[in-house]
Amino acid sequence: MKDLKNAENLYEYILKLSTYDINKMVENAKSDDEKKLYLKLEEWKTQLLQQKLITKGVF
Repeated sequence: MKDLKNAENLYEYILKLSTYDINKMVENAKSDDEKKLYLKLEEWKTQLLQQKLITKGVF
C-alpha cells in the first residue's frame, strides 16, 4: 500500500493506490463509515483517471 507521508499530495496518493490497496482498506475498516470513505476513494480515483483521459483526448 502506498504511504501518504511519501506522496507529494493527496491527488497523487489517490491515483497511485491500486484497486487491491483500496479493497484491503475496505476489508480492514473498523466501521461502516470507514468502509464508505474507502469506497468513495475508489470512486474519486476513477473520476480523476477519467478526467485525465478526457483532458488528453483519449476516449
